[in-house]
Amino acid sequence: MAPAASWSIDSNLSLNGHDFDKDARSAVARPWQTGTTEEVDVEVTSAPEYCALLQDEGCIADGEFLLTFLVHGTAPGTYAVSAGEADVFMIAVDNHQCTGAGLGADEGSVVLSAVDLEAGGAVVMTADVSFFGGAYLKAKITAPACEAPQ
Repeated sequence: MAPAASWSIDSNLSLNGHDFDKDARSAVARPWQTGTTEEVDVEVTSAPEYCALLQDEGCIADGEFLLTFLVHGTAPGTYAVSAGEADVFMIAVDNHQCTGAGLGADEGSVVLSAVDLEAGGAVVMTADVSFFGGAYLKAKITAPACEAPQ
């Protein structure tokens, strides 16, 4: 059985009026591939049952948020945002096209402590990133592996 999703998120930002830590309802981790690069995608959202939604290829409802941590590698270690080793962005979903307005981090890092993307596995990570204008996000996340299409 996969570990339960858990998170602790501190940020001076909000999307759609959400407090990331209090309003998050699910987290998932899944393998990702860009070209030949194997990556880890960790997502935290205010949408409930997010893994099932991804498996059904559904979209998050309007007004929800999505925090995405895309790490360009799969080994435990530190990945710097400014070096292009990780991308961290927030999306405020505002239509039924699975898209919305977003904001990407420009400094900081993501640390993968444990990576097991097989069924029953999880990714354990921390992030400490900043955004243009002084906004910040600090997170500790355990995200169960989710077998879903990219």
